[in-house]
Amino acid sequence: MTYLSRPDEVSGGTGGIARRPLLLSAAGVAAAAALSGCMDRAESARSEDAAGRRATHMQIIAHPDDDFYFFNLDLARALEDGHRIVTVCLLAGEADGKNLARKEPEWESTPTDYAGYAAARFTGARRTYAEMATGDTTAEWKREAVEISNLMRAEKATLVDNPDVILLYLSLFENGKHSGSGENRRISDLWNGKVTDLPTLPLTNGTVAETVALTREDLIGTIVHLLDEYRPDVVRIMDADPDPQLHDADNPQFAEQDGYSDHIDHTGTAWFAAGALARWLPDAGDAKVIAYRGYYNQRWPRNLSPQARQEKGRYLDTYAWADKADCGDPVGCGDGKLPADGVGKRYGGSTIQRHQGADPSLVLNHEGDIQAATVVNGHLRIVTGDPTTTGSWRARDFARDLPLLPHTSAVVDNDGRLTVAAVEYVIGGSPSEHVRNVVVAQWARGDHDDVSWHELGNPAEAGTKDVRDLGTPQLIVASDGNRMLFSRNHDKGLSARMERDDGGWTDWIDLGGENTQDGLTAIVDHADESVKLFAAASDGIRMWRVVDDQTHSTHLLSMDPPAGPVTAVSDRNGRIVVIARQAGTSAIVLYQRPGPKAEWVRSPVVLGGNGGIDQVPAIIPRAWETNIGLLHRGDDARMHFTFMNYAGLETNTASTQPAWQGSGPRFQRQPSMILDRRGRIFAMATGMDGLLYGTHQHSPGTGDLTPWRRLFVR
Repeated sequence: MTYLSRPDEVSGGTGGIARRPLLLSAAGVAAAAALSGCMDRAESARSEDAAGRRATHMQIIAHPDDDFYFFNLDLARALEDGHRIVTVCLLAGEADGKNLARKEPEWESTPTDYAGYAAARFTGARRTYAEMATGDTTAEWKREAVEISNLMRAEKATLVDNPDVILLYLSLFENGKHSGSGENRRISDLWNGKVTDLPTLPLTNGTVAETVALTREDLIGTIVHLLDEYRPDVVRIMDADPDPQLHDADNPQFAEQDGYSDHIDHTGTAWFAAGALARWLPDAGDAKVIAYRGYYNQRWPRNLSPQARQEKGRYLDTYAWADKADCGDPVGCGDGKLPADGVGKRYGGSTIQRHQGADPSLVLNHEGDIQAATVVNGHLRIVTGDPTTTGSWRARDFARDLPLLPHTSAVVDNDGRLTVAAVEYVIGGSPSEHVRNVVVAQWARGDHDDVSWHELGNPAEAGTKDVRDLGTPQLIVASDGNRMLFSRNHDKGLSARMERDDGGWTDWIDLGGENTQDGLTAIVDHADESVKLFAAASDGIRMWRVVDDQTHSTHLLSMDPPAGPVTAVSDRNGRIVVIARQAGTSAIVLYQRPGPKAEWVRSPVVLGGNGGIDQVPAIIPRAWETNIGLLHRGDDARMHFTFMNYAGLETNTASTQPAWQGSGPRFQRQPSMILDRRGRIFAMATGMDGLLYGTHQHSPGTGDLTPWRRLFVR
């Protein structure tokens, strides 16, 4: 498969913003390879932050503040990196039509003004984007009514000082009953067919005066039209599958939907976005989709560093009109319902990508090549190449009838077979029509093209609402050479399918456990050759021990509940090291079991780091030694690496704070690490521009990483 690129895209010219495919043409690869040469010989002469290409980032949100609450600081870093930002807000967000909190004494006497309150929220959004893009909340915008399909016009706001910042407001009623016709009518009702249409709400002093009503098909088609017009390389959407949530005295419901951990409008908007993407992605070029958690964030320990919390809070304060500045808009200059305390006390203190894990997932095949699995355009993509060079990487796409969620887990077994697990989906119009199924792709050794697919299904019964609660799958090759697959289930415990000796798979097995976050880490424990799995729990870290489909157990490690998924590694001496992020600080912390029969050291050893929200990859290059490499995406969206000895590291001392080496462009997802054929750490990650970048140690052992380089792929 060859992707053609315009000359200015390859050279980095400024001939306008064109489609930016992840893969270059064959001619582009040859030219790039000739220029780049071998990473070992020539990289020191090149800038380590060599720019990729400007990408288009599209955000599809429900309400005017969702991107600030749930996508930041990823959104702010994309802005800083110079990418085009197109945010599409589906709903007017008119709420009760009063631009102040219900607890305020003036609330009762304040007249209802849906159009005015919605307009004030849009003003707050413009001021916030202006601050993120220019540092000036008063920066000028060009506002106009634009036809976005043959069905409707929407208000488009373009930042005059930076025309690559575009806001589009479809302004559908948050609740159609406010239009004066019908009962409760929300976007989720439109999706599942409970209502036939949803009307728009013209904003006070806006540029669109007419009202239209969109059907389900109208809205899907309108989003597809916008996707096709702007051709985004990165699409941020909300959570289509929020966690099930018990609401009781200990877990007040607030604004969540019944039985789930998010607002119903967030979920409905995610359904429409995912439905439109399922139609658009097959012909998109090279687009990456990233979903984000919503009100879920208030149910788990907060994962932002103090610095990130402060920055995110500053932007939210601007949106909330905390400065009470006069912007000249009579309806108000922001959202007066929000408290002027930055991220607030509930869901703003975290930013969580819905499908966590390394992107791409890396393996070393038996021929000595790196193979990277990722999801592009909703399809599985395998990129194969020589880890010592930036050129000569080859990509192959493997499409199925259904699109894939943006997560993969890859392994190479003892026979040299590459196996990749992913989840295919259908956003159904009713609970019985939703599909979330684990699928496994497999290639024979040395065959990069001929794939066989295995459908492993879902631990929940097909046709029930519980299928939506499937977690991201994790593959591992057990010590006996058989493959095992694990995924979080509806009960927030763990389910598994295991390869049998005859090559088939067992049925789903419930391994128990409860109250865990999605995101698993799996290792072979060299002390007893069992498989160990770890997940962040509400009351510590949950561990499973799995020998086979008959022998397994789980128990809780009573450690501080981490802020998100943990990483585990093991060495040949029977040690296990667990890396986590500390709640409230985002600091990287280390726990360990110092030996096969030793007790877990339950006090965290703080290793610092540079903030960030992702799981922290870890690797032990020489299993007989006690050196570990750690790599993480920091608050600045750049990569930070350290190499340290963990032997005897059981308490905090001044020497436990390692030096972190920061480098590279900005990245949008968690990195992945593996050992190359020379025993050096090799890392790969997806940049904010949607392109793949790689780095490796100068030499095996304790060597630092070379500068990050864009990988030229054909």
